[in-house]
Amino acid sequence: MKNRVVKAFIAQICIAVMTLSLTGCADTVTIVPGSGPVSETGGDEQVVESKPSKVHDFGEFDSERTETVGTGTTEEVTHESPDDYNNTSNNNSGSTATARYMSAETQAALDSLDTDIHKVRWGVQYSPTGMDHIVISLTPYYEDDRYHLVMAITNLYYKPIILDASGYAKGLSGENIADISIYESMVGPGNSIIVDLRCSDIPSGEIHWDEIETPDSFLTDAYWESDWSISKEDNNLVLAYKIYSADVLSPGYVYALALDENGYVIDSAYDYNMDEGTTVSGTMKFTNGEYNGKFVNVAFFTNPTLEE
Repeated sequence: MKNRVVKAFIAQICIAVMTLSLTGCADTVTIVPGSGPVSETGGDEQVVESKPSKVHDFGEFDSERTETVGTGTTEEVTHESPDDYNNTSNNNSGSTATARYMSAETQAALDSLDTDIHKVRWGVQYSPTGMDHIVISLTPYYEDDRYHLVMAITNLYYKPIILDASGYAKGLSGENIADISIYESMVGPGNSIIVDLRCSDIPSGEIHWDEIETPDSFLTDAYWESDWSISKEDNNLVLAYKIYSADVLSPGYVYALALDENGYVIDSAYDYNMDEGTTVSGTMKFTNGEYNGKFVNVAFFTNPTLEE
């Protein structure tokens, strides 16, 4: 039953007529780099390694940064046919297209990023009104008898920004099923933050924003690369990661999304790492316990700051 409901939700936000609650204030948000091809070894241990992945050297975005403050207004975005949807961010064939609501310029900027944002099969991606240099990506998954809605917020602006936002995810009847409160002191150009919303009921795919504020950050983003590997521990998967740079950095929050062969999220994990150095390492654990061989890859995200 739960899988049927989740698939129905994916189809709903990808194909059916969709209403998105959008309001906000100005500038931008976040995303990050990742990993390469998957390889497996025999025995109880499964190893998945990634080649270093560089953050895209993102130039200045042409659109104006706007400071439009909204409180609770709703914008309806509707399409009558799946043919209206652009699916260029998804490389897997034979599955539902991502519904995209953004300008051609924003889409081109998003597609140009060399990050793990493209590994995930998002249900919908859109830019809030007046903020073409931000993209919000959404997809659901089910774990521990609870529905989750994963949100990625990607900064397409050429400068680091602060992200300060609040709102809530809506259920099928428009009710509040998960509060949203985000404060990130620095989201670098081309980077994304990940928010995993634990929902009290089935999410509709609609987000109501009370506010989104994105002034320039006083921190400096760090250029970084990463490696990671996966091993088994009972029914859990343990991800060991390494983040490195030519400069001294501090990662802060590190996020990982476990993906199936089609890029759908089956679990998420995070680590808060305040170590400093040119190489920083850590571990995190996926605890779903219901992978049943579905695990294929990881989308890896972090947003490190440059340390003086």
